[in-house]
Amino acid sequence: MTSAPRTVLYVQHAAALGGSAMSLLYTIQGLDPARFTPVVALVRPADELARLYEGAGIRTVPWRGIHPWDHSTVAPQPLHRPSTWAHLADVARHWRSSQRSTLELVRHVGADLVHLNSMPLSPCAEALVREGIPTVWHVREPPLPARGPRYRAIRARMMAVDELVFISHADRRAWVGGERGLVIPNFVDFSRFDRWMDGGAVRARLGIAPDAPVLLYVGGWSPVKGIFPLLGAVARLRERFPGLRCLMPGSVYAQSTRLPARAARAVLPLVGAGTVSQRVRGEIERLGLADALVQLPFADDVAPLFAASDVVVFPATRPHFARPAVEASAMARPTVASRLAGLDELVDDSETGLLVPPGDPAALADALARILGDDDLRRRMGEAAYRAARARYSAGPAVERVMEVYDRVLAAHGR
Repeated sequence: MTSAPRTVLYVQHAAALGGSAMSLLYTIQGLDPARFTPVVALVRPADELARLYEGAGIRTVPWRGIHPWDHSTVAPQPLHRPSTWAHLADVARHWRSSQRSTLELVRHVGADLVHLNSMPLSPCAEALVREGIPTVWHVREPPLPARGPRYRAIRARMMAVDELVFISHADRRAWVGGERGLVIPNFVDFSRFDRWMDGGAVRARLGIAPDAPVLLYVGGWSPVKGIFPLLGAVARLRERFPGLRCLMPGSVYAQSTRLPARAARAVLPLVGAGTVSQRVRGEIERLGLADALVQLPFADDVAPLFAASDVVVFPATRPHFARPAVEASAMARPTVASRLAGLDELVDDSETGLLVPPGDPAALADALARILGDDDLRRRMGEAAYRAARARYSAGPAVERVMEVYDRVLAAHGR
């Protein structure tokens, strides 16, 4: 007799489209519907996220009662900032209510298993463990640089859940010293990434000459993902490649209208600082880069942008798993990235791309110029990257491993 599919509740912390949202979508789309039925809970409901999942036929539930612990993400909030303490106070104040809300969500959905999609969901993890609910925790971020109380608090909760899935070996070592958990890198659905796609139509639509050298940077205006080293490198490259263009999806977005954001935009420039977006705009103007940067809104279908590019660049300033590097490999494009933990697992230096010191615009420009100026090297690295992507990042084997984790956790709970 065939058993009914098990309901898997995916708790999504993100408030906007991005890497975690797309990774979760690819995972769910690869599930065997005879074994698992997915439901996505959006703890920060956003129309664009709801459309992403519902457009793929996935049931989505808005759920506002959970307060994520955000400072545990890739760009931690340092303790010297008043906003960090305000956030900590908010998380502490809502810790128990977040736990109650988590359990109410499980009952509302009728979940057999919960998949926490990222590290900021510590309150959820504690509640689920206490109630004996089968739980898988996806670890998408490295730990904080300092191994202080916050690190120890998060790690203690990690060690208590049924199963941990890390997206890089570096993160697994940093969090648990390899004591438990398994590594399943973020993967790609090759049906979405056709390496033979003609990028000429995209270039034409964006007004880019067919023979112009084109970079692709998928990081928005995030300092952690390297926007400032990138701008410095582009300024240097223009002297060698006058027609250079840099595609920047995710750099056009609506600014927050909340009072703290509006106050920051008004006050910070008066004290010689400025918000990130103000600083980025100022640097673009100072370097005269407006015509070299093709600024675009976030795109969930990025394959055409890869097809239109020659090299992908990801100059992160902190250890980081870079989905764009994986997608570049799937499209047979080399990547130039920072030599950091996590990134060095995605780019085989001098084979599938080049690694450079983080925060060094001159070294970044030199590496990009080396690839842009050598067609044979660019093709050779692209081919090597594609072979590596097929071996390491194919969706089918990766999702099968995820489903095996679900089966193992459910069996351990007698389900």
